[in-house]
Amino acid sequence: MVEHCTNHMVNQFDGEWFDETDKVGGIALNLSKAIKEEFPDIGKPHLFQRKRRHKLGSLDYPITTMTDFEWEDLIIDTKATLAVPSEPRVGHVRQQALYSVLIGKPAVLVYASHKKYKVFELSDEIIRSNYETMINSFESLEVFMANAANTKTAMQMIPLNTDGYKWSEEDREYAKENWNN
Repeated sequence: MVEHCTNHMVNQFDGEWFDETDKVGGIALNLSKAIKEEFPDIGKPHLFQRKRRHKLGSLDYPITTMTDFEWEDLIIDTKATLAVPSEPRVGHVRQQALYSVLIGKPAVLVYASHKKYKVFELSDEIIRSNYETMINSFESLEVFMANAANTKTAMQMIPLNTDGYKWSEEDREYAKENWNN
């Protein structure tokens, strides 16, 4: 498995080897280990990378879901990372809450690095509250889109903020030059 994952990673980058390349196999092994150890009787998943579109009465646009692994009564979403978090990331919890309610199965998050793994089971309360947050966000976005005549108007309605650490200087400059033009 490690050799296959490593070779796949190298092939994805036209034969180049990066510092992270040798870690990919270890991540794959830890994802597999996490599922087997935390859910020893689970068997093989019924579905892998299943894409669905869900139409809700309160929304004009459908919601698309794409699960990693599904069993008859469980969704497991895997997150490959170089650093396993002590708590699941909020965006990941919200994604799985949405999937859980729309598909009608409990959801679990499995994070794995090349060194370790951590499994987070999401309670019914966490699922419910995060699902509501997501639906409220979608409803707000639809109201915003209905009131913005076009992309230019939408961009004029939202102030540009490039303060975050994820912005490179190049991206920051590009955004400033193009945001309201």
